[in-house]
Amino acid sequence: MTQNVAGRPNSRPRLVQDWPSQLRLADRVVVRHGFDLAAVPHPIAVVYLVGQLEFEVASGGVLQWLTNSSGREAPATAAALREIGAAACAEIVDQIIATVVPAPDFRDDADRSRAVRLESVGAQSAWRELADDLLDWPDDVDILLRRFVGANAEAFVEG
Repeated sequence: MTQNVAGRPNSRPRLVQDWPSQLRLADRVVVRHGFDLAAVPHPIAVVYLVGQLEFEVASGGVLQWLTNSSGREAPATAAALREIGAAACAEIVDQIIATVVPAPDFRDDADRSRAVRLESVGAQSAWRELADDLLDWPDDVDILLRRFVGANAEAFVEG
Protein backbone atom coordinates (compact mmCIF):
# COMPACT_ATOMS: atom_id res chain seq x y z
CA MET A 1 0.00 0.00 0.00
CA THR A 2 1.40 3.40 -0.94
CA GLN A 3 1.42 6.48 1.27
CA ASN A 4 0.20 9.95 0.46
CA VAL A 5 2.02 13.20 1.28
CA ALA A 6 0.50 13.25 4.76
CA GLY A 7 2.30 9.95 5.46
CA ARG A 8 -0.91 7.93 5.70
CA PRO A 9 -1.75 4.78 3.74
CA ASN A 10 -3.68 5.45 0.54
CA SER A 11 -6.46 3.03 1.48
CA ARG A 12 -9.23 5.55 0.74
CA PRO A 13 -7.72 8.44 -1.15
CA ARG A 14 -9.69 11.67 -0.97
CA LEU A 15 -8.92 14.91 -2.75
CA VAL A 16 -8.71 17.77 -0.28
CA GLN A 17 -10.82 20.38 -2.05
CA ASP A 18 -11.34 23.41 0.14
CA TRP A 19 -8.69 26.07 0.76
CA PRO A 20 -8.57 25.76 4.59
CA SER A 21 -8.09 22.00 4.36
CA GLN A 22 -5.47 22.34 1.62
CA LEU A 23 -3.59 24.83 3.76
CA ARG A 24 -3.78 22.58 6.84
CA LEU A 25 -2.52 19.65 4.77
CA ALA A 26 0.34 21.75 3.42
CA ASP A 27 1.20 22.90 6.97
CA ARG A 28 1.21 19.31 8.28
CA VAL A 29 3.41 18.07 5.45
CA VAL A 30 5.89 20.95 5.79
CA VAL A 31 6.09 20.53 9.58
CA ARG A 32 6.58 16.76 9.19
CA HIS A 33 9.56 17.51 6.93
CA GLY A 34 11.16 19.94 9.38
CA PHE A 35 10.14 23.01 7.34
CA ASP A 36 12.43 21.84 4.53
CA LEU A 37 10.43 22.95 1.49
CA ALA A 38 12.80 21.09 -0.83
CA ALA A 39 11.69 17.84 0.83
CA VAL A 40 7.96 18.26 0.16
CA PRO A 41 6.05 17.99 -3.12
CA HIS A 42 6.39 21.28 -4.96
CA PRO A 43 2.62 22.00 -5.09
CA ILE A 44 2.47 21.61 -1.30
CA ALA A 45 5.33 24.11 -0.92
CA VAL A 46 3.55 26.61 -3.19
CA VAL A 47 0.31 26.47 -1.17
CA TYR A 48 2.28 26.66 2.09
CA LEU A 49 4.21 29.77 0.98
CA VAL A 50 1.10 31.63 -0.15
CA GLY A 51 -0.71 30.68 3.05
CA GLN A 52 2.16 31.81 5.26
CA LEU A 53 2.39 35.12 3.44
CA GLU A 54 -1.30 35.82 3.96
CA PHE A 55 -1.22 34.73 7.61
CA GLU A 56 1.90 36.67 8.58
CA VAL A 57 1.05 39.90 6.77
CA ALA A 58 -2.57 39.85 8.01
CA SER A 59 -1.44 39.10 11.58
CA GLY A 60 1.49 41.43 12.00
CA GLY A 61 2.30 43.19 8.78
CA VAL A 62 5.32 43.07 6.54
CA LEU A 63 7.78 43.38 9.44
CA GLN A 64 6.40 40.20 11.01
CA TRP A 65 6.49 38.31 7.72
CA LEU A 66 10.07 39.32 6.97
CA THR A 67 11.48 38.71 10.45
CA ASN A 68 9.69 35.42 11.19
CA SER A 69 10.87 32.19 9.63
CA SER A 70 8.53 32.83 6.68
CA GLY A 71 10.87 35.64 5.63
CA ARG A 72 13.49 33.03 4.72
CA GLU A 73 11.33 32.19 1.77
CA ALA A 74 10.50 35.73 0.60
CA PRO A 75 11.96 35.29 -2.91
CA ALA A 76 10.40 31.80 -3.19
CA THR A 77 7.06 33.26 -2.13
CA ALA A 78 7.15 35.74 -5.01
CA ALA A 79 7.95 32.84 -7.33
CA ALA A 80 5.07 30.79 -5.88
CA LEU A 81 2.66 33.65 -6.52
CA ARG A 82 3.87 33.89 -10.13
CA GLU A 83 3.51 30.15 -10.54
CA ILE A 84 -0.17 30.21 -9.61
CA GLY A 85 -0.73 33.21 -11.90
CA ALA A 86 -0.83 35.96 -9.25
CA ALA A 87 1.60 38.28 -11.03
CA ALA A 88 0.32 41.49 -9.41
CA CYS A 89 0.69 39.99 -5.92
CA ALA A 90 4.17 38.72 -6.81
CA GLU A 91 5.12 42.24 -7.91
CA ILE A 92 4.04 43.60 -4.52
CA VAL A 93 6.16 40.97 -2.76
CA ASP A 94 9.08 41.93 -5.01
CA GLN A 95 8.58 45.58 -3.99
CA ILE A 96 8.63 44.56 -0.32
CA ILE A 97 11.85 42.59 -0.85
CA ALA A 98 13.40 45.56 -2.69
CA THR A 99 12.86 47.82 0.33
CA VAL A 100 15.37 45.80 2.34
CA VAL A 101 18.67 47.45 1.39
CA PRO A 102 21.31 46.21 1.33
CA ALA A 103 19.70 42.95 0.28
CA PRO A 104 20.37 40.29 2.91
CA ASP A 105 20.79 36.57 2.46
CA PHE A 106 17.11 35.84 3.09
CA ARG A 107 17.94 32.25 4.12
CA ASP A 108 20.17 33.56 6.95
CA ASP A 109 17.84 34.48 9.82
CA ALA A 110 20.34 36.76 11.57
CA ASP A 111 21.37 38.59 8.40
CA ARG A 112 17.77 39.02 7.24
CA SER A 113 16.50 40.18 10.66
CA ARG A 114 19.35 42.66 11.04
CA ALA A 115 18.76 44.15 7.58
CA VAL A 116 14.99 44.30 8.09
CA ARG A 117 15.27 45.92 11.52
CA LEU A 118 17.73 48.53 10.20
CA GLU A 119 15.34 49.33 7.38
CA SER A 120 12.16 49.10 9.45
CA VAL A 121 12.15 52.67 10.77
CA GLY A 122 12.19 54.26 7.34
CA ALA A 123 10.13 51.59 5.61
CA GLN A 124 7.12 51.36 7.95
CA SER A 125 4.93 53.66 5.86
CA ALA A 126 5.81 51.92 2.60
CA TRP A 127 5.33 48.49 4.20
CA ARG A 128 1.87 49.45 5.48
CA GLU A 129 0.87 50.58 1.99
CA LEU A 130 2.30 47.48 0.37
CA ALA A 131 0.62 45.22 2.96
CA ASP A 132 -2.71 46.92 2.30
CA ASP A 133 -2.21 46.52 -1.45
CA LEU A 134 -1.28 42.86 -1.02
CA LEU A 135 -4.19 42.03 1.29
CA ASP A 136 -6.57 43.61 -1.22
CA TRP A 137 -5.41 40.65 -3.37
CA PRO A 138 -5.21 42.36 -6.77
CA ASP A 139 -5.21 38.84 -8.25
CA ASP A 140 -7.99 36.46 -7.26
CA VAL A 141 -5.64 34.23 -5.30
CA ASP A 142 -8.45 31.98 -4.06
CA ILE A 143 -9.51 31.03 -7.59
CA LEU A 144 -5.90 30.81 -8.77
CA LEU A 145 -5.03 28.45 -5.89
CA ARG A 146 -8.09 26.30 -6.61
CA ARG A 147 -6.96 25.96 -10.24
CA PHE A 148 -3.39 25.25 -9.16
CA VAL A 149 -4.50 22.55 -6.72
CA GLY A 150 -6.83 21.06 -9.33
CA ALA A 151 -3.95 20.86 -11.80
CA ASN A 152 -1.78 19.25 -9.09
CA ALA A 153 -4.47 17.16 -7.38
CA GLU A 154 -2.18 14.18 -6.79
CA ALA A 155 -0.29 16.21 -4.16
CA PHE A 156 -3.49 17.00 -2.25
CA VAL A 157 -4.81 13.51 -1.66
CA GLU A 158 -5.33 12.38 1.90
CA GLY A 159 -5.84 8.80 2.91
